[in-house]
Amino acid sequence: MPISQITKTSQIEKLPTAAGEKIKSAAERESLALPEAFKTEFGQDRLVEAAKLLTSLSRPAVQPRTDAGFKVNEKVRVIEGILEEDLGDVYFKLSPLKQQEFKVRGEETAIKIMNILAKPKIKIKRIMSLIREWLKVIPGINKFFLEQTVKIKTDKIINRAHK
Repeated sequence: MPISQITKTSQIEKLPTAAGEKIKSAAERESLALPEAFKTEFGQDRLVEAAKLLTSLSRPAVQPRTDAGFKVNEKVRVIEGILEEDLGDVYFKLSPLKQQEFKVRGEETAIKIMNILAKPKIKIKRIMSLIREWLKVIPGINKFFLEQTVKIKTDKIINRAHK
């Protein structure tokens, strides 16, 4: 496509208009100046594709490995149970928006931890960092409480995995 077809000003200058007739709005100018292929490539279709991309990115990227669906769900529930122990008071003090974020991030963390535990070599530091990042959603959390909670929850998850 030649450059003259892409630039708006050159297209506007080349448009035939009646004597004294002016194009009133920018939308009319664009509709007359831009070829149809350019509109489809960079117009509404592009926005729809961007919206689809954003919605696909908002879905959890990590999917659990499923040998049997009910076993995976049971393992995730056990891990979620360990993660939510002793955090009920903290959870209910959060704002509804933070509660939702805390819940979603907790579910994602449980799935990621389950995937780590499914591997032959368990990386404990990775589990600790996942739990730490999840607990950092809580505003104003004490760093000593954070580290203590991370250690306790990691130990419980590892002990449960060895059983």
